[in-house]
Amino acid sequence: MDGRRYSFLLVALALVFISMGASLAQGQGKAGNNKKAPYDAASTHYEVLKPSKKGQEKFLCLARGACNGKHLTCPSQCPERKPKKNKKNKGCFVDCSSKCEVTCKWRTPHCNGYGSLCYDPRFVGGDGVMFYFHGAKGGNFAIVSDDNLQINAHFIGTRPQGRTRDYTWVQALAVMFDRHTLVLAAKRVSQWDDSFEALIVRWDGEEVNVPTDGDAEWRATDSDEREVVIERTNETNGVKVTV
Repeated sequence: MDGRRYSFLLVALALVFISMGASLAQGQGKAGNNKKAPYDAASTHYEVLKPSKKGQEKFLCLARGACNGKHLTCPSQCPERKPKKNKKNKGCFVDCSSKCEVTCKWRTPHCNGYGSLCYDPRFVGGDGVMFYFHGAKGGNFAIVSDDNLQINAHFIGTRPQGRTRDYTWVQALAVMFDRHTLVLAAKRVSQWDDSFEALIVRWDGEEVNVPTDGDAEWRATDSDEREVVIERTNETNGVKVTV
C-alpha cells in the first residue's frame, strides 16, 4: 500500500462468517453515465500542517481548481478531525474541492462516504465512484484487490418467489494486508435491533473488544508495519476503521 491510508466505514451489516477464498462479484461502476459521484475525490487531497497555537488543525489544499494552494483551518467549535470522545463531539471535515471549506459534523456512518459498503450492496471507492454488485447469497466475493490490500465480503440474501436472482446484503468483511486479517461481521439475529450490539471484530483470528467509553477505540498493538485503529462512531454497530 506504499504508505497510503485506507479508511473503511462500517455502515450496517446483518449476520456472520467469512471465507478467504473469494470469487469476483459482478461490479458495475457509475462513472460513465455522466452522473456525478457521491463525493469529489479532490475533497480529501490535502497536506496536514502544524496546528495553530490554540490546537486547531490546519491544512494545505493540493486539489485541482480554485482551492489549490489554499490554507484551511478547523473552527474552534471542532478543532480536530478526530476529537476525543468522538461520540459526544463533532469532528472537523476538510473539503478541498470547489467548496473549499471546513465544517463541523458528527463522525457517523453514511452510505455515500469513501469506502462505504451498503444496501444491496453498493461500494464507494476512493475516488467517490459508486459500484453496484450482483452476487449470490452464501457467497464470498472480492470487493477490492490491490498489491497489498484485499477486501472480501460474505453475502447473505433471499430470493423472493418469482425473482430470477437473489436479493443480497453484506454480512461480513475481511480486510487483508501485510500479514494481517481484520474481520468485521454481524451476529446472526432473528430481528435486527440497533440498540443491541451485534458487531463482531476479529484481528488475526482473535475476537477483540472495542471500548464504548473514553476514546472508544481499539488499536492494534502487534502491527509493526502500520497503524490500525478501530473507533466507535455509535454506541452499537458503528465503527470506523483506519489502516
